Amino acid sequence: MLRIFSVVTILVCAQAYPALGEENGLNKTIIRNINERIAEDGYYSESHFVVTSDWYILEINRIPLGRNESKDTLTTTSKPVVFVMHGLQNSAISFIALGPELSIAYNLADNGFDVWLGNARGVLNSRNHIFLNPDDPKDRRAFFDYTFEDIGMKDLPTMIDYILAHTKRQQLHYIGHSQGGTSFLVLNSMLPEYNQKFISAHLLAGVGYQYYFPSRILSHAAIRTDFIYNLAVRMGLIEIFGPSSIDVDASSCDEESRNDECGLANIRGLLGELGNLQEMLGGASIKQYAHYGQNIRDRTFMRWDYGLLGNLFKYGRFSPPSYRLSSITADVTMHYTLNDILLDERDVRIMALVIRNAKTRREKKIAQDGFYSETHKVTTSDGYILELNRIPFGRNDDKNCAGVTSKPVTMLMHGLHGAAVSYILLGPEKSIAYNLADNCFDVWLGTARGIINSRYHVSLNPDDPNDQKEFFDFSFEDIGMKDLPAMIDYILNQTGKSQLHYIGHSQGGTNFLVLTSMLPEYNQKIASAHLLAGIGYQSNFPNKILRLAAYSSSAIYAFAVRLGLIEILGPEWNNINIGECTDNNEACDLISVKDAMSKIFGPIEILAGASIKQYAHYGQNIHDKQFRRWYYNPITNLIKYGSLVPPTYNISGITADVTLHYTMSDELQAEQDVLAMAETMANCKTRRVPRDGFSHNDFVAADDAKELVTDYIIEELKKYDN
Repeated sequence: MLRIFSVVTILVCAQAYPALGEENGLNKTIIRNINERIAEDGYYSESHFVVTSDWYILEINRIPLGRNESKDTLTTTSKPVVFVMHGLQNSAISFIALGPELSIAYNLADNGFDVWLGNARGVLNSRNHIFLNPDDPKDRRAFFDYTFEDIGMKDLPTMIDYILAHTKRQQLHYIGHSQGGTSFLVLNSMLPEYNQKFISAHLLAGVGYQYYFPSRILSHAAIRTDFIYNLAVRMGLIEIFGPSSIDVDASSCDEESRNDECGLANIRGLLGELGNLQEMLGGASIKQYAHYGQNIRDRTFMRWDYGLLGNLFKYGRFSPPSYRLSSITADVTMHYTLNDILLDERDVRIMALVIRNAKTRREKKIAQDGFYSETHKVTTSDGYILELNRIPFGRNDDKNCAGVTSKPVTMLMHGLHGAAVSYILLGPEKSIAYNLADNCFDVWLGTARGIINSRYHVSLNPDDPNDQKEFFDFSFEDIGMKDLPAMIDYILNQTGKSQLHYIGHSQGGTNFLVLTSMLPEYNQKIASAHLLAGIGYQSNFPNKILRLAAYSSSAIYAFAVRLGLIEILGPEWNNINIGECTDNNEACDLISVKDAMSKIFGPIEILAGASIKQYAHYGQNIHDKQFRRWYYNPITNLIKYGSLVPPTYNISGITADVTLHYTMSDELQAEQDVLAMAETMANCKTRRVPRDGFSHNDFVAADDAKELVTDYIIEELKKYDN
């Protein structure tokens, strides 16, 4: 079994130190005396010690001066503070290991920053405790009973508060590698008041969500996380590669040996083959590895899993709660690489959708992709504050658009499960928003109420229990009749245009149908509309699980509201205990809906928050095989609409030029319903995507969406005289 663990450790450590060797002069003596190494490299340093709330003694190494600065300036200059935190099995040495010219700690010091290097509990000179001795067998298990959560919730606050007090600063910059990123995410989600103490944070391969974990070997090992963890603890393998790590006699081991002791010996042997890597390991608790393993196994980012009864006692529920990343408001930049075996690009994108500071990050992504962008705010008639992101220029505007005096305007609206970022996720070459900008269109990305940076109101707070029910009392009709008019009118006023092109995916298509049928005067403001899997008629809804659940949509809606599930897939979604399927049918139905959505759209975490009423409105229409307004009850319907049942949306009144794009593999839309809508609207045509297997979400997520969808739309838009 420890053969698996040996591979895990090798992969983790090799990922951390891919290019280090003898030439760096690294050895145990230098590593364990980091200040001597810093002095040899020509820098002044200090050691500071802090004690955590649970009595661990941590060392912080400070490099307050650059190589050419005198110590006399220590008390006369005030520098911006940077706190740098290492990853799993690393220590502060990680950030000076490349020497004076290449190490980030030295580069920061030489550029006028006051640099502080943290060391987590159990690592090198942070391997101390007021009461526990990590080398005493009686204390060892208690000493190493911690995960990355303890580092995030106890070590980081202690070190940050000390640094700010010592430097007399209110804020600092944070740089965290790997687990250093994990710890940051834990800290700011569990103790959100710490967000105010960060000017900025740069997470270097910061591990959080692990739905798409890339390493198959580690994913396979993670399936048996609990077994491996318990086995390691029984063997005494509590500290991994620290001074108290157990030694194994490997004299009797060969390539065919499969016992646990030989597996442990293999770890050390393989490390030896990697040069000085073994000497660089800072040591860690086996529980840190196991916590990552649990998250890889369960494809999530949640607290330590104690088991059903342990969780019930610890958390008041049978499963651990997820870390609430939406509580993070600090200015965060996530750095990642496509060659990382521990972090998948898609998981980074998921976190980018969930973390509340999406505006800053989205603008950074657009800028990093080579485009200029603007952020605009619009207030609806009922007080919701919405964000619009504008990309007015392409990458080579001077050349490509030299003869264009007035660019045609295009508005893109996301689906129920998306956000404005959906249209730029595929990067500068394949994303429809960028392709439009490069083809001389003035591109505006809308964000509906309740989504990320449109999760605001002039008088209601969506996070206040007293306001939450009222804030989220909206369906797709409110987006169509209030959000779209506010955004369209703002865009036309800003650009001086009388018309724009509209592109809407999924619910973005529904919103368009509602708008132009309920407020027909808006047809005149639409030059053309391309609805990508735009949902309207649902008489032949294809997904059997959701169709079955729709028969109980009213009961599910009432049940969800009773549970407090007013904001579906919002910050508290994963932290609400739905209950066991044996408790009642509504719980079974709600669990089925979650599972079906995960299958269609990918991980639940990537879905942007929305009102439960939006989903319930679709459920009503699926059940009734209609496309009509919200069903209250017969009496309220009579008062609201003048009839016992809600009226249908009269899409025959839509006169705008509409193209309905659809696919045969869509689990949320049937071809028969698309064709029926096209026959009803006056100026409508249909286009079937020419690839079998193209799905509902592929319109914004598939690598070949540009060739199959975007290129066609751009050619069609160019035919209009704008």
